[in-house]
Amino acid sequence: MKMRSSKTLVLYPGTNKVTACNFLTRSVFECSPEVIGLLASWDEWASPAEISRAHGWSTSDLSAVVPQLLDFSALVTAGSPLGELAGYPPGTHVLSLENRSDLVPLLDGRDNADTLQQVTVQFDDHETSLIGNHDLSHYVHGAAAADASSDASVREQLDSLRAAGFLGSAAPAHAQVFQITR
Repeated sequence: MKMRSSKTLVLYPGTNKVTACNFLTRSVFECSPEVIGLLASWDEWASPAEISRAHGWSTSDLSAVVPQLLDFSALVTAGSPLGELAGYPPGTHVLSLENRSDLVPLLDGRDNADTLQQVTVQFDDHETSLIGNHDLSHYVHGAAAADASSDASVREQLDSLRAAGFLGSAAPAHAQVFQITR
């Protein structure tokens, strides 16, 4: 998975620390000068392994820092290969929609983890084109199937998304779109 540092951070210097404010996630956190250096150098899309090699960070040190820089409580994916991910921050809910006819979710070569945090809804909505099978319209159908599901795991994920205000609210929705590349 490739990532880059946020373009929405405002940094406030202090004594031996820097306070960072991320206006997209509305979070405030402290950073060491080393983490600021990492963020400053990680301005292009790159994998953690590429960054650790290029900037002398050990993989274990970088693996400890990256989760602190990510802030999300809910993740809904449509046709994304997530099988290689080792886990999510505590309290995160992940709902993965996968069209069995779409080759993209199969790129990891393994199924998504079967955990309390992550539920994968697989459905079959295909056409004759390989590229067309990854079209958003198929995932709209898959989302409708998930919404109609009576499966307890799927219901729990949908209920958590509703409770957080992501689904079924008359209030205006706010969304962040991330592009994660390999």
